[in-house]
Amino acid sequence: MNPRSLDVLRRSLGGAALIAVLALPLSAQCGGGTATGETKGACGTAGACGESCESGTDFLAIAKKARRAPCATMARTDVFNSVPGLADLDEAEALVALLREADDEEAAAKLLADRARPAAPVLDAETARELARRVRAPGCSSGGRNLLFQELAAVAELGDAEALAARVREADDLDAAAAVVLAAARDRDDRTIDAKRALELAEQVRAPGCSSGGRNLLFQTLDACPTLDEAEALAARVREARDLRAAAGEILFAVATAPKKGATVAFPPMLSETGFFRDLAKREMAADFISYEVNSGLWSDGAIKDRFLRLPKGEAIRYREDGGWIFPRGTTFLQTLRFSDADEDDLVVETRVIRKDGDDLSFGVYVWNDEGTDARLVRNGDEFYANHGQESQLWNIARERDCTKCHNEATGRILGVTTAQLNRARREADAPNQLQAMAKLGHLQGLPADVAALPALADPRDASAPLEARARSYLHVHCASCHQPGGPGSGTMDLRLDTPFEDTGIFASKSHELRRGVAVPGRPRHSRFIQRMGSVGWDRMPSLLSTVPDEEGIRMLSEWIASKGDVGRNDAR
Repeated sequence: MNPRSLDVLRRSLGGAALIAVLALPLSAQCGGGTATGETKGACGTAGACGESCESGTDFLAIAKKARRAPCATMARTDVFNSVPGLADLDEAEALVALLREADDEEAAAKLLADRARPAAPVLDAETARELARRVRAPGCSSGGRNLLFQELAAVAELGDAEALAARVREADDLDAAAAVVLAAARDRDDRTIDAKRALELAEQVRAPGCSSGGRNLLFQTLDACPTLDEAEALAARVREARDLRAAAGEILFAVATAPKKGATVAFPPMLSETGFFRDLAKREMAADFISYEVNSGLWSDGAIKDRFLRLPKGEAIRYREDGGWIFPRGTTFLQTLRFSDADEDDLVVETRVIRKDGDDLSFGVYVWNDEGTDARLVRNGDEFYANHGQESQLWNIARERDCTKCHNEATGRILGVTTAQLNRARREADAPNQLQAMAKLGHLQGLPADVAALPALADPRDASAPLEARARSYLHVHCASCHQPGGPGSGTMDLRLDTPFEDTGIFASKSHELRRGVAVPGRPRHSRFIQRMGSVGWDRMPSLLSTVPDEEGIRMLSEWIASKGDVGRNDAR
């Protein structure tokens, strides 16, 4: 089997696809009857659990057979024949491997059905216009609610369909009504805008004689302005911006940081349109971004990360003892990844953006051009070869669903900006402790006076630090986002830094008892997680994005396991 097949399939399904399916109630996974119920399945029609909504295929039986087969190869033909769109038997075998990893047979059946379900057709503008016309026609049955519920797969409940029908009927004209339908069909809020629309709005607001200074226009157009006062404040910022692009940036930022209402934030298509950088070519950030460094960085195939965050004006982070800080709505987190070679300019690869929108996060990934002058937004993942120095390596770009696998509810969603990560001085000479500096500037409220007593991760690559601290820090950053109570990882391990060692579940007492743990004390070569860290195939851990093993990390953790000696799992120290 091609060693990359399962990795390709994982990325096509998304790292969190299985978790998302299992998290749904059965009615949402498989749907109720559309005649009397108020929900429908993901494919838009009624269906029974474990069966395709259209073909009646018994996915539960196929999943059972695949999971009970002696090996993945023996089950791949059945899966290949039952799932349309699989390229070859290798891809089918990779899917079988995922089915065998699922928590139970029903979960495997849901994954299989999800993979087999055809994508909903994309609604075109002409069809949207016709639907809008029918909804707005006098005497349309149920006010257009049933029509939209039946025609739009993205409208999952009758209540949502009724609300959408009301917006269609209330639109100023047929064109506006069609835009409402089209946006709903694309699973977007009708008032989420892109950069082009932001420029148009900014130009209208800044035009001489614009009614009410643009307040009413923004109030009617943007969910980001739920009140007239907020619309008036945004209109003032738009009029005062130094130029039209900056004014559009104010609108886009307001939209991006507004509370979500089931819509996806429309990040601008180019990084140059975000307003994040004062000088993009030099990678100089806007003045309101705060630079920070972490104690234990996540391995990203050898890339260097420049880290920043931005708080809404007048807002601050609230400190919490458990390390899960409270960030104000509208906080932006940004990382730029690059390779640095002494004899040539840096190769800038990507910029990752996270925005906190109410209780939700929005993720954006920008891939830089070869000249390093701008970056384009990539929504659905990608891969390419990054050429730096004498090396060329495969580089994977995340999709949003990949991001949510690590940025999950169990972790508190925000990973790198914590007490344990920022409790350090920056690398420049005479720099103060970062936590104290943030508190002094008013960015962090409630910080205890004695920061030396607060937790701090060790740098796993600092040979002068205690080996135990280095190993536990590495596991906390690279593994604990999945392997902790409530996390998406399989098994019962808890690899968080503050978990007592005897409760981590990482060690088996004998090599033949690896099911009880993933490492054998004193025997790194017999330890499963060391083997998986060095893999470049489907069984790689961590499983997302990385294609280059962290050799330094593997050596350090091998040394740590070897230092434990031949002792029992619960006695190792």
